[in-house]
Amino acid sequence: YQSILAEMLPEDAEVHFVYQMVPYVSATVKAGDVEWISDLPYVISVLPDEKVYLAVDSLSTPANTTLNDPYQDAFYLLNETNLDINSTSLWDMGYTGEGVVIAILDTGIEESHPDLDDMDDDPSTNDPKVIGEVSFVPGESADMPDIHWHGTHVASIAAGTGAASQAYPENASECASWWIVPPGTERGVAPGAYLLDVKVLSSGGWGYDSWVLAGIEWAVNHGADII
Repeated sequence: YQSILAEMLPEDAEVHFVYQMVPYVSATVKAGDVEWISDLPYVISVLPDEKVYLAVDSLSTPANTTLNDPYQDAFYLLNETNLDINSTSLWDMGYTGEGVVIAILDTGIEESHPDLDDMDDDPSTNDPKVIGEVSFVPGESADMPDIHWHGTHVASIAAGTGAASQAYPENASECASWWIVPPGTERGVAPGAYLLDVKVLSSGGWGYDSWVLAGIEWAVNHGADII
């Protein structure tokens, strides 16, 4: 029905996506044609393509934060959060996400990041962690970094190897003293998992419902176990 509907739209309509998993077609049409399109066979309703944004404000904290501030929890590190949710216990049992494919629908992944460039942190092997990528943002590639590095951050939480974590020197400032962790311990929840880089948000941190739907459909069709 979706393909039939796309062919029934006005000649000057710009069809962006004809989805297969959900009964939708994404298209740009003239406002004056909306009522006429609503009366077409198979059409239940015509909906606006809503804009969506990252909630990046929730990640910001005051510059003068101290160890006694209520904002301290905002600086939880992965070695701490993994302990909190018992990820480490699963690792000890041999469950690291090996063989699982996780699709990150976000602003894109910087695939050269040490935590995300390969599976075993060995530069002599060819075993990429990101096994597929696509961008549904016009004019932006999947690995184009966003202003917040949000997609890379989320990918590291999900499956980062911990290669980029490092111990701070003994003379670290008081603000940095509680960041000290052994090298390589800030791993993602499933460090053995593969990733799909699905860019559905622009480098400015915004996108459209239609891009997100397209990203979900692509991820499913490319073997994602988790989105």
